[in-house]
Amino acid sequence: ARPPPPTHAAHRAPPTVPMVDAQTTEKIEAYAFRALVAHMRERADVSNIDQMNLAGFCRNCLAKWYLVGARKNGDAAMRYDDALERVYGEPYGDWKKKHQTKATDAQMESFEKNKHLHAKHDEAALRDPPPPAAAAAAAPSEKIP
Repeated sequence: ARPPPPTHAAHRAPPTVPMVDAQTTEKIEAYAFRALVAHMRERADVSNIDQMNLAGFCRNCLAKWYLVGARKNGDAAMRYDDALERVYGEPYGDWKKKHQTKATDAQMESFEKNKHLHAKHDEAALRDPPPPAAAAAAAPSEKIP
């Protein structure tokens, strides 16, 4: 049996690799992320299910990581659809109409067989915030004397 996949913290360079300052490291990582997104946009011929079956993550996973990153860095208003559009380069529904085909039985079988290797996501962190009107209605009102 394969060991569980490493956590995100484990993806940092090992101590034997000389590191630059934190700001430069962040810029390098951001560049790599943008290059990955650009490559995935160019390769619309590669289906999400094939990505999941081969790598354990897909464009939707990337959008979920993007959303959690936005929330952890102060963008509480970002919604999952916004993150999907950042990754796909267009609204997700439009991309699906142009590029997504029905998964084959073999693809679905592989997907189910390897689910334990798929990227994990914090579902609570992914929930979209309530619309502003609903949030205001849910907030307790203060009585002014």
